[in-house]
Amino acid sequence: MKPFLFVSLLLATILANAQFTKVMDLPANLNPPAPLAANEYNTWNSKLFYLKNGSNSSFDLIVTDGTAAGTLQVANMPKPADASSWYLASLKKGANGMYIKFSYYDNVTFLQNDELWYSDGTAANTYKLVTNARINISGLHNLTSVQNYQRPYQASHVGNIFYFWKGADNVYATSLYLWQSDGTVAGTQPVAGASGVHLPYETGMTDEYWDVGLAYNGSYYFLAQDTGINTVRAKFYKLQVGVPQLLGSYQNAVRMGTVFKNKIYFMATQEFVPNSGYFQREIFQSDGTAAGTSVFYNFSGDNAGNGVNEQDHFTFHKTANYMFIRTNDNLLHNILVTDGSTNFINLYNGSVYPVTHFYVDDQMAYFLRASNDTNVYSSFAVNMSTLEKTTITKPFYNTDAGVVRNGTLWIANKPTYNTAFYTPWRSVGTDGTTQATTNSFSYATNFFRLGTNLYAFSSYLGVLYNALYRFDDNFTFNNSTGDNQWSTPMNWVSKMIPLQFDDAVVPAAFNPVISAPAFANNMTLNSPLNFTGGDLNLNGALNLGAPVTLNTGSINLKGASSQITNGSAANYIVTNSAGTVNVHNLNAARGAVSLPIGTANHYNPITISNSGTPDNFSARVSEGIANTSNGAVNATWDISEGTAGGSNVNLTFGWNAAQQNASFIAAGAKVGHYYNGQWNQENSGSVIGSGPFAITSTGITTFSPFAVMNFGALATAEVRNSSVHVYPNPFSNYLQVETEENGTLTLFDASGKVIDVAMVKKGNNKLEMGVMPAGLYYYALKNLKGGTIASGKLLKN
Repeated sequence: MKPFLFVSLLLATILANAQFTKVMDLPANLNPPAPLAANEYNTWNSKLFYLKNGSNSSFDLIVTDGTAAGTLQVANMPKPADASSWYLASLKKGANGMYIKFSYYDNVTFLQNDELWYSDGTAANTYKLVTNARINISGLHNLTSVQNYQRPYQASHVGNIFYFWKGADNVYATSLYLWQSDGTVAGTQPVAGASGVHLPYETGMTDEYWDVGLAYNGSYYFLAQDTGINTVRAKFYKLQVGVPQLLGSYQNAVRMGTVFKNKIYFMATQEFVPNSGYFQREIFQSDGTAAGTSVFYNFSGDNAGNGVNEQDHFTFHKTANYMFIRTNDNLLHNILVTDGSTNFINLYNGSVYPVTHFYVDDQMAYFLRASNDTNVYSSFAVNMSTLEKTTITKPFYNTDAGVVRNGTLWIANKPTYNTAFYTPWRSVGTDGTTQATTNSFSYATNFFRLGTNLYAFSSYLGVLYNALYRFDDNFTFNNSTGDNQWSTPMNWVSKMIPLQFDDAVVPAAFNPVISAPAFANNMTLNSPLNFTGGDLNLNGALNLGAPVTLNTGSINLKGASSQITNGSAANYIVTNSAGTVNVHNLNAARGAVSLPIGTANHYNPITISNSGTPDNFSARVSEGIANTSNGAVNATWDISEGTAGGSNVNLTFGWNAAQQNASFIAAGAKVGHYYNGQWNQENSGSVIGSGPFAITSTGITTFSPFAVMNFGALATAEVRNSSVHVYPNPFSNYLQVETEENGTLTLFDASGKVIDVAMVKKGNNKLEMGVMPAGLYYYALKNLKGGTIASGKLLKN
């Protein structure tokens, strides 16, 4: 009794700390095979279909909807009486259910035959459709073969009609003809008008290493041969009202590809030398007409015919914006990506370590490749919006049954090769985000998706128990450890920190602190957020319901439409010290982006748009203005761009009445831009508002400090302070700064561009200035409240 009590308490403790919720313990009759391929082929109507060996060499069909009540054995598929080598060959979903193919060897006829079954996930509607013939359903081949289950899914159904290919009964080496099924025995029959075309008997065809047909725009398209004997061995057809319409003829055509951006892609042989063994397969595209069918990619190949392999399941994977192709030109194994044009981008040369596994969704693509250590896979990732490529140096010791959900890779891994068990890991393409999760099970085997949910089949407490788990992605900050740290996994309901595709929520009554790199997709903030180190990287929107203090941290708006919403005089981002808000890849399509920034005492938002070359922009604001004390707003906005040149920016600046100097006149104010050692007037509109105020400047092409001022009232004298000393002047490699306050020293070149920002402490500070060209520079010394203590000119030897 005591050992049982100990195990029960241990199990309860583990599950209480889990971000994966155990849905149910799995009895032996429901355990899935390992690894289990779980993808679009065998998920239908938000249910996963899988089969396991039953009694007397039969198969049990099991269906799960992710709940305990919905996980059950629905049918038993018995082995034919005279069969041996009875095995599951493939599955493929239709519009109205799942089609399942079994293969077997008949001990009486001595023939290899197939059976086709149908199931809608219920016992009543699970039955055999066809038997005693060779069949091709273009299904998921060999469910435990990683290379094959990564083939991209292509629908074979039009409405409720599922198309497949069938040979003559009890004849093994026979051609296959086009059939259709509505999921009933009576509705499973030949396509009468297609009797003149067939698939030749080939191992690849009957064993379904690749697709021979797909559905597009309400029609079924396929590659086949006519019944005549001629030099044209294969043709591309469209099934039109039950009759094949010829769209193209080729020396050989072996694999349908995919539908991408309203075009059909497939492989066919264009170059063929009889009796030589030489052939060259190309990729074709079609809009569904004969006139619109042509070569899309012509492989250079070599005398051995190297170009593309029809069994390479990497090619034809796609996202919303891009399609992948892997070439085999002279064994280079290049990975190309296209947006539908012939302007290919080469992502990777795999001549030394080719990619072996890949996991893709619309946000991210992950590639695992061999390495010089046979036990280790290295990896890299590609952002499918920007095509930015990142390398993951952390090793992967397993490649099976990974899945990408919301841009995040989930895969079973372990910290070292000698670690006993695999556990759930996740990554968004960097070492910092590639990490094990706090989990309740010790041997992760299979991840799968149903709808928007993530599930896993796994064992726990070693391998004593098997269970079905559901991932609860509740990234709500709860500070359960009491340390206030964003980077502490246990401070989140999900028991893991959010990554760049996870929506995060910080409720009221907390004091979260960012002290390391942090990520989120959309973020709702209802408690004050403080930075003590690291940046916050946002892929989506930040909804401000509380203030943010950056100190030396930054907020990076990295997504294509990232923004900050609901900023106000009560809730804004304090850019004290060296903190900045950064907008990545700002372009004309994105429009204006509002940045609710300010100082510790004042709200000074800006709005920025760029109709020029896309670029990254950085913004901060501090109190005070150098080189004037009258006729200006006491605020300086430091705006910079990542790459100089090409920008065409509009900026709107906001301030309140308390920041206006005594002689400031709003009616005549303009935007000032500091360069060439002085304030220069920018093209500006009129001040709007009666408090708060705003003004817009247009057509800005260079960047440095900006301010709002009356140009006629400007003073040009330096701000002098007898308690501040900046020397030597001229200087060489360092500066001495003596001050009675903590603050920052900002160094500008003659154009007004910020060269360096350094923290200074009360007393004497020695600042290394690094490599700088000789010439005239300007400095501004500000206290921690943003007020200017001193400013002046410096000469660099």
